[in-house]
Amino acid sequence: MAVYDENILKNPFYQALEKHRPDLCSRVAELHGIILVPCCGSLPAGSFTASQFDGYVLQPAEQGYQTLDGKEVSIDNNQVRLGEGFPNPTSVPILFEETFYNEKEQAYSILCITRPFDADHSPEELSTVSVPYCLKNIEDVREFLGRHAVKLDKFVAAFCHSFKEQERKGLRHQIDSVNTLYTKCLQLLLRDSRLKILARQEIQMTLLKQAVEMYIHHGIHDLLFSYVGSLEASRDAAFNKTTRSLQDLQQKELGVKSEFSINIPRAKRELSQLNSCTSPQQKLLCIRKVVLTIMQSTRHRDAVSIEAMCADDLLLVILYLLIKTEIPNWMANLSYIKNFRFRKSSKDELSYCLTSFEAAVDSPCYIRGSVRIF
Repeated sequence: MAVYDENILKNPFYQALEKHRPDLCSRVAELHGIILVPCCGSLPAGSFTASQFDGYVLQPAEQGYQTLDGKEVSIDNNQVRLGEGFPNPTSVPILFEETFYNEKEQAYSILCITRPFDADHSPEELSTVSVPYCLKNIEDVREFLGRHAVKLDKFVAAFCHSFKEQERKGLRHQIDSVNTLYTKCLQLLLRDSRLKILARQEIQMTLLKQAVEMYIHHGIHDLLFSYVGSLEASRDAAFNKTTRSLQDLQQKELGVKSEFSINIPRAKRELSQLNSCTSPQQKLLCIRKVVLTIMQSTRHRDAVSIEAMCADDLLLVILYLLIKTEIPNWMANLSYIKNFRFRKSSKDELSYCLTSFEAAVDSPCYIRGSVRIF
């Protein structure tokens, strides 16, 4: 399944809700409820009124849910079904779910939906924000490729068989070999007439490239990541020695602002999943989730974005996480992502997150008493 991906913190509807009705985030957590957020591309031009948001906050009811303004809603089969109280009872698809936390560390769910409930807006009035889709894990990839996945297995198996014979060759050779494998697999799938027609759509071609890259990396991960780990072993050992010596470090000593402290435990849990990711894309999505989790703690949501957060503030939080999260192979992870991610741009959000983590790992941090030198 092609998974829609959006930074909820940058969604104008959610930003307006936090600005005009901050009480709702605390209330929905206490009610064990849900906030529904229409995706960016569906939002009409203009502002939102404070009263609108009651219709998008759900509290549990005897049968399903009820909005705060008294309308009936049920959730079934990835659809929000509008019931009694709505002028046009219908269903609105759910794009994805995220868990957020209020200031009391109480959890609540956010469901991103395809459009607002009211249907009074014409297509011309709707925002034309492009819709970002991505495949987030191997299950998404297998579902997207379907029966075509087995066509790639012989190429992956051949690569694994020959890898041991080529293992002594340098990193550049391995990068070229994996890139060749990726190209062969993509070309093979594009020989299929139906896929070839589908790939004429830009978004489908993008998803196909994502799927091929993630599928082959999943198949060769154990061999390739072990190889990269052996190359980076000495650097990882040196970095681990440094981080072990800083285990008693406190956030205040490093200069981490209190407004970013609240979400550090959750960011740490997200980061601990890094070594279970098998492809550079999946590892980058993990890193991005860590950054977004950190940013949930800031209260300046009106203009929030990954790029808007002060680079120094972000660097300090990431550095603290690197020290406190038990990941013994940071150099291997960063090398794997940097050298074996084939679809990349220096301007996209994932690349910004990667650059931020690289900067934190490379920061020569020496702490003597209360003196910090970068």
